[in-house]
Amino acid sequence: MDNKQDLIKQFNLFVRWHIDAVAQSRGYDSGAICVSYYVSSIATWQNDAKVFAPWRDQVWELTFAAIEPFESGTGDLPDINVFIASLPPIVWLGA
Repeated sequence: MDNKQDLIKQFNLFVRWHIDAVAQSRGYDSGAICVSYYVSSIATWQNDAKVFAPWRDQVWELTFAAIEPFESGTGDLPDINVFIASLPPIVWLGA
């Protein structure tokens, strides 16, 4: 793997950590666990998953859009801390 791919992989890893941290702030072990409650019979957990899943998707869409110029050689990779700070916050129901 070349250096560019290593940097992209690291960037994605930091985004994944951010996603997991957001889920953990709500008491879930990870983002994957939070989403697994999408069909839960417990309304609170189901609602969390229904808020979290589209938020997570939006974060990944923004991530891929931010990486694309770097990957194609037309731009730089954003500073990860600045990028994560620019991501939309999640708005949990009832919070």
